[in-house]
Amino acid sequence: MKFLDSHVHMVSRTTDDYQRMAAAGTVAIIEPSFWQGQPRTSAGTFKDYFNTLLGFERFRASQFGIRHYCTIGLNPKEANNERLADEVMELLPLYICKEGVVGVGEIGFDDQSRAEEKYLRLQAQLALEADLPIQIHTPHRDKKQGTIRTMDVLEDLGVPPHKVIIDHNNEETVKAVLDRGYWAAFTIYPFTKLGNERMVEILAATRQEGGRLFLLGVGGSAANASHAVNDFRKIVGMEAYAPTDNVSELTARTNDEGWDGVFASWLAGSRLRAADCLLVFSVGGGNLEKNVSPNLVKALAFGREVGCRILGIVGRDGGYTAQVADACVIVPTVNVTHTTPHAEAFQAVVWHLLVSHPALKAAETKWESVR
Repeated sequence: MKFLDSHVHMVSRTTDDYQRMAAAGTVAIIEPSFWQGQPRTSAGTFKDYFNTLLGFERFRASQFGIRHYCTIGLNPKEANNERLADEVMELLPLYICKEGVVGVGEIGFDDQSRAEEKYLRLQAQLALEADLPIQIHTPHRDKKQGTIRTMDVLEDLGVPPHKVIIDHNNEETVKAVLDRGYWAAFTIYPFTKLGNERMVEILAATRQEGGRLFLLGVGGSAANASHAVNDFRKIVGMEAYAPTDNVSELTARTNDEGWDGVFASWLAGSRLRAADCLLVFSVGGGNLEKNVSPNLVKALAFGREVGCRILGIVGRDGGYTAQVADACVIVPTVNVTHTTPHAEAFQAVVWHLLVSHPALKAAETKWESVR
């Protein structure tokens, strides 16, 4: 299988990463220009950076048979230095027409300031004149408002939505982006952006929309799933189920259809729909190549086909669950000889924190209500 990585900042990666990407099947990448972690103080530093993207990074990628493309733009974080921003704006027309440049970006909002909107408008107009696509960076803070404001600005300028990809979406923004005709992208940061708070938001949205929660686990994780079903039903007020609670159906399906597909067929029989949510408890997260919990992998693949939300509380590297989940908590391996007990124990910690969260908790637990 061949891959195009449409958003990767290789200036911060080593040559070994190019080698690994090529070995994994990556044949082309797009590197957006962006903030480098330290505020730049002169237009010359931007010029050097753009030249690096168009020269050295293309060369590095070519050493491993990877085609390197980039987007060029003034990022919103540095747009607030207006003196510098004006100087960078003079450079951009010289670079956006160069070979290997496929768009203007990443541009958009950070603090959602007046200056950021000014340079968003100028760069969007530049993209229109050059007939180039636009790559939008959505803000880390107040993302929903910033995303809507970005689309309002683009539409005010007459930018066709099909010429814009809006990146760094989450479950709060993606529907509005798609409804208004834009391309939507997600950038996944398992350890920083897809944690327990994101889980709370997804579970709350599932409950509000009348969706059901299906909990999947094998072995000790199956026991955790059964316990969690009780908590989500009783404390959170969600319709929740686990296939391992029905031994008769589980064993019948295993006998007739095989162990690998038992969860997927159970979900199909339960009429899994897009409004529902899967929550996986697992030590390894599933891996078909290593024959680790293939039943979880096939159930998750089915969930993706249906379009339901997917959550996970897993150990090790998270496996297939972490790759496809909308939010995933990965229990770190502290001692390799105790990976399983640590992962399964912290599953209980995390789900109890979830059901106790103010945004989810709908009923008092017994001992907390006794005075």
